[in-house]
Amino acid sequence: TSTLQGILIKPFESFVFINTNEILDIQFECSKIADIRLYINNMETDFFYAMPYHKPIIADQPGQFDARIECTSGSETVIKSFRYLVGITSKTENPPAGTIPGVTNLNALSAKLALKAPGKSFVFALADINNFLPDTNYLMKRNTAGDLVWIDLLPLKPGFNHKFQYLVDGKIIVADPLSTL
Repeated sequence: TSTLQGILIKPFESFVFINTNEILDIQFECSKIADIRLYINNMETDFFYAMPYHKPIIADQPGQFDARIECTSGSETVIKSFRYLVGITSKTENPPAGTIPGVTNLNALSAKLALKAPGKSFVFALADINNFLPDTNYLMKRNTAGDLVWIDLLPLKPGFNHKFQYLVDGKIIVADPLSTL
């Protein structure tokens, strides 16, 4: 017998951004006839027996959603996962006085990231502390002038050289433009 395999056809990225009330098209195939279960934020939302699996979801709630598809045939299980973020907007809040673009170490456990981003809708800090995935806990705040985004990262591991990037408008990954590395 062959080993069970599964492929996530749509979305094919590990994360996807969509607008509120848009349809997210999920397509998955197993190499054998199998039980296919869809979990969203660890709650089973769909069950299907056969293949291929196709499920359009209306993204009617804003927020962050972790989806997992489990394909089970006999004693074999294949799991694929992805994150989808719906209707993302940055909170407007001015940073503390003296905040400048770049990285500022606040103490051994925290740092402030700030990036000039005029005209951009939202920016995420992607880092080793969030597995380089967009996470609403790392959605940067926008100043009231609309030209600077910032976030305080904590807790950080003391003495560890953390790595990070910026994800701008869900499409562009940017290294720190002020880095000396």
